[in-house]
Amino acid sequence: MLFIVIVIMDILSSAEIDICVPSFPEIQSVFGISSFAVEFVLGINLLAHCIGALVAGNLGDRYGRKPIILSGLALFIFGSLMCALSPSYAGLLIGRFVQGIGISCPTVLTYVIIPDIYDIKTHQKLLGLLSFFSTLGSV
Repeated sequence: MLFIVIVIMDILSSAEIDICVPSFPEIQSVFGISSFAVEFVLGINLLAHCIGALVAGNLGDRYGRKPIILSGLALFIFGSLMCALSPSYAGLLIGRFVQGIGISCPTVLTYVIIPDIYDIKTHQKLLGLLSFFSTLGSV
């Protein structure tokens, strides 16, 4: 059961990066911005994702994996609400930044949980399956 939860978090992490791409024309229309500015919505998210990934592993080691994953998911949900309710382009960028920071926690820590719980032979097999589902989730 734990592996299924890990797979779902990993698919969410993979899909989150590209989930806003279909809405690019609508974002451009609503906020009246250039196509470059619309693409920055994705760039700011990836920047935040990279920054968060640098910190998430250390926080997971210090405070435990579960609280950091849950905090990251809560932050991601908060960022999603910010994006959905944003009246301005700047608000949308801030929301996407918050989403990137939040989703970096489960992205990093899901790959650390498996070796913590399973023996070497099992965790190698499960990491391969996790990579498969991650790739499937981003398609």
